[in-house]
Amino acid sequence: MALDEAAGVALYTHNAFRVTGLSTYADRRAVRQRRQDVLPRIAVGADVDLGHDLPPGDVSAAFDRLQNDPRRRLVEELFWLWDTPDATCSCSHELHRGHDDAVRAHRAALERETAAVRPTGQELQQLWSDAGQRWREVLRRAVFWDHVRQRIAALDDRQLGEADVDALRRDLPAALVKPLIELAAKPGESQARLAAAARAWPMAAVDDLLEDLAAPIYEDTRRALTDAMEELDAGRHERAASIARQRILPQLVRLEALVPHERHRATASMRNQTAILLNNCATALMERLGPAADEPAGSLLDEAAELNSDPVTAQRIKQNRGALKDTAEAFDKIEREARKWEELGRHDLADDYLRRVRRALRSEPWADEAIDRIRARLRAGGGARPSSRPSRPSYAPDRPSYERTRSSYGPRRRPAARGGFFRGLFRLVNALLWVAVPTGLIVLTNHLFGDTAEPSTGALYSESRAYNAPVGSCLETKEGWQTDHSQVLLVDCGEPHWGEVLGYASLGEVPSPYPGEDQVQAMAAFECSRLQARQDLPFEEYRIHYFVPREADWNEGEGRFENYTPCVVSRHDDKPLSGAHVADPPPRPESEAVVPMSVHTAQIKQNPPVGSCVQDQESWGADKRDIPIVDCELPHWAEIVAYPKLFEKSQPWPGEDKVQDAAEAACEASTRVDEGYRFHISPPGKGWWDDKDAEIYAVCLVSQADDSTFSGGLR
Repeated sequence: MALDEAAGVALYTHNAFRVTGLSTYADRRAVRQRRQDVLPRIAVGADVDLGHDLPPGDVSAAFDRLQNDPRRRLVEELFWLWDTPDATCSCSHELHRGHDDAVRAHRAALERETAAVRPTGQELQQLWSDAGQRWREVLRRAVFWDHVRQRIAALDDRQLGEADVDALRRDLPAALVKPLIELAAKPGESQARLAAAARAWPMAAVDDLLEDLAAPIYEDTRRALTDAMEELDAGRHERAASIARQRILPQLVRLEALVPHERHRATASMRNQTAILLNNCATALMERLGPAADEPAGSLLDEAAELNSDPVTAQRIKQNRGALKDTAEAFDKIEREARKWEELGRHDLADDYLRRVRRALRSEPWADEAIDRIRARLRAGGGARPSSRPSRPSYAPDRPSYERTRSSYGPRRRPAARGGFFRGLFRLVNALLWVAVPTGLIVLTNHLFGDTAEPSTGALYSESRAYNAPVGSCLETKEGWQTDHSQVLLVDCGEPHWGEVLGYASLGEVPSPYPGEDQVQAMAAFECSRLQARQDLPFEEYRIHYFVPREADWNEGEGRFENYTPCVVSRHDDKPLSGAHVADPPPRPESEAVVPMSVHTAQIKQNPPVGSCVQDQESWGADKRDIPIVDCELPHWAEIVAYPKLFEKSQPWPGEDKVQDAAEAACEASTRVDEGYRFHISPPGKGWWDDKDAEIYAVCLVSQADDSTFSGGLR
């Protein structure tokens, strides 16, 4: 506490020894005598040369710190001169001089930085660098702390001891850099330079201190993001973009100076959120204005791309740039085709052509205005509108949570919108527009983009399930699934395809502790199989594929990802599927999601997960195969509560009785069973010791004592 109170920009100007004119070796008597001499004189306005013009109250407070608080006195000594003629410790003059050089260098940097007329930024940077280097050299020497111990002994106060040495050793580096942190907090052109100077100081936690300093800026930006997203949700995209430019972008400039995104994930996340906002504002413009959104939407996308560092969002921005470009080119082509008939004097055919285009786009809100603009230019005799920017806009994933080391800034999530802007254009693309002329039927335009839509891409494992390809999306190839879950090739389900998206199964709350690899694997297999059962896809013909998140990706409170797995279904033989096999919502209800599973397999991760339930007692046979497993919210006979490991493979078979005893003890230790419930335990047999791949464990189930069915989990 004393160290934290002393640290700051006034570290040296208000140092008690400087203010009182006392030596750091002054004993109690010397302090008392100096106080009695100085305070009465300055109280009556007498001229006392203390080397400063601080008010009498500050001088009196300095004496109080030296006389009344031994820990504060010890701290004050650290930040004033040691190499004086009255030094009483046995330390070398070299140590004292090194310490004093560090004090003088640090003091000089502070005074020059806060002076009315400051040196150049380069000179100041050199001063801070020199001060940091000198303190670094002093603090790494063991004799520095020996000096502190000698001073504790000399002060002879029972409040001081070795614990104070440990506390100073831990906290002194942060106190030394605190003046820089305080100066960096002030907005201005020096902010980035001061933050960079702070990072060069002899401590590891500067980045955390800078993030703490930036917390109000993060909070202001978070509120502005929330306000902007609410405006966007309400359809006021221009207002949302205005908030981004007036309230958010200036704050991001401040954050970049203080906590640059290359070093601070919180800043990078904030920039990415703003990029998502700008991207979605651009998309809203495109959906409302169509080709007229070229310039304003393009400007928003340029700003989004400059801020963004997330590859998934970058792909969406790129797609939207392409949408703008394709839109402009499509309408340029439409205008050129109409102009051909105008130039031939066939205004009727040009009008008929544009009517057909309007009819093909009749569901789009911007269609009438876009066609009217073409008509106006044709009537005025002007040239075709020049194509400019980068067909369907793609919303970026919306609002993943902000990340900090100790706290979380995150506006509420909402599902990512699906690009629907160019559904109308694709209807136009697939329509042939014919007109009659005296010489016969002439095709004015073929499919604008070809006879069939090209495959698109989609994500199957983004930070949030809401950002992924929708349930029922069709994957073109197995290789696409195996290589990159963040971007897979999707095709129309009417085309031959390898697999279909069953859904995205939750593996745990956010946040929640990582349950272990075995449990995550088992949960993923079970939950995806439940989705397959609800789609009425036979297990003997179709199989599931899933992606298990790593422990590093599991969100325990500070992560980026939701805790889930994508589930894909294909044929067992991987032969192509034809037509859609997955419906949303599924045809079968939750109550019919029964999964046949083996329970005591060679590997725990191949079993049903802990917390799933055996549907009926009759199926619990000797071989433990094809046991009907259900969610425990459904009626069931018993719950799987644990798979405790019993022995290492290196241990010999201990005999059936010892295995049984070990299994019972392990199950009872794993779960507390209330009155009215009982265990069902499956121990490993001797054959498990012969299988080199098998884990030696028991299966622990709990049922009601009378084996009746019940609903709801035990925990």
